[in-house]
Amino acid sequence: MNLITPLTHLNWQTFTETSKNITPKSIAKWFLISNIALICFIALKHIYTFITANWSDLKFSSSISPITIEETHQKFHSTKEEIKAVDSLKNQWLDDLSLEKNRILNEHLIPSTYLPLYQSKIKNEELAIIGRVLELKRLYKDTHYVFTHGQASNISMINLINQECIKVFTPHFYHPLKSPFRLPHTITYSKNANDFIDTYRASGMTFMDDGYHSDKMISVDAQFWNQSTCESALYFFRGNSNISFTNVSGLKKIFKENFLNYLPHEKFAEQFADKAVKIAQKRSSTTKIGVLYAICIPKEIIQNDKTNFAYHCHAFGRTCCCFFFKNRVTLLNEMQADKMTKCFGGSITQYRILTSRLTEEKGVRSFAVDALPKAKKMEFETEIRALVKELFIFSQLYDLIEKMDEDPAAIVQIDSLLEANPTIKKSDVDQLFDEKPKK
Repeated sequence: MNLITPLTHLNWQTFTETSKNITPKSIAKWFLISNIALICFIALKHIYTFITANWSDLKFSSSISPITIEETHQKFHSTKEEIKAVDSLKNQWLDDLSLEKNRILNEHLIPSTYLPLYQSKIKNEELAIIGRVLELKRLYKDTHYVFTHGQASNISMINLINQECIKVFTPHFYHPLKSPFRLPHTITYSKNANDFIDTYRASGMTFMDDGYHSDKMISVDAQFWNQSTCESALYFFRGNSNISFTNVSGLKKIFKENFLNYLPHEKFAEQFADKAVKIAQKRSSTTKIGVLYAICIPKEIIQNDKTNFAYHCHAFGRTCCCFFFKNRVTLLNEMQADKMTKCFGGSITQYRILTSRLTEEKGVRSFAVDALPKAKKMEFETEIRALVKELFIFSQLYDLIEKMDEDPAAIVQIDSLLEANPTIKKSDVDQLFDEKPKK
């Protein structure tokens, strides 16, 4: 009892003295402060929710982020001059990768921050490709924004075959300095980034492009030196990988779907897909690293909200709201200048490009850059030309067979085609006749 009593007395005395300081005025003061704090918290929560839910309206609207559209400055006076400049650049590229590494290093294209790594640990083939893309960026940077995209070497053959198909079937879409990522008119068209974001709710928390909208967009880097695992062009290029479709069945599926656009015959489209897969596998066996693309889009297209078809984002393509205080063009200019831009969570800011506009926009230039020797590259190009030529002949035969009932002259044209192409088997033509398209 002697121990407890003094403590009890002390606690009661402390409480009594403290309670004397509690007045109605002090209670009102603390009540006011706590309510102000609560109101601020609720307001901040609502502001954050509003920004993330309505980001496409805030971030990509001219009224919020006024954009000064630069005048169009044409570096080249003609397509002929542009092709000559690109060819001149490519002629400097050396087949001997040890010599090419020294040439690249002598060009001083690699920032001093990364130089020690690239001088010692990086393979000659990898350094050659990186240096060549940087040379293309230097060639176009005054008039174009240059984005990069990494791809597995076997998947890259889809783009090469698509390019040849466009050249043969739809030459008005063809350009020698453009490696298309999709065939024209085969995917959903969005007039600009705002249109895509609004239509597919790309600002929503549940939006995912991988596997859902990958036909409509591709993931690219606006800042070249982004090396994030699974989230950068350099990562997929170095790993010779893609998110999906790198196995034989995936490749065949893509090839078949593409060929059906020109030859709507299941069996023959599948046969051509098998031939294309063999070419892709052969290409994959030549290297352990992938292909790095330089995608060059005219600055005036990106700077204009009505024509812009690219936007910065987080992983999975959800629009980024981390830079609401900054004009999107200013942000892109900083990213292009290799000022490493990170979002609030610490991840590197990504970019997405709409593939329909990428394929059909006339001012776009895209280059698939690898380190294949020139002779080996020509070998693949020859195989691709032969494949697409055969596809074109079968496509013509298919169309003529469809017209036979209405136009007897179609029979004469079929005979002429077969005479000019003796490698076409009669049994194949008979199958086309037996499975003549139904009206």
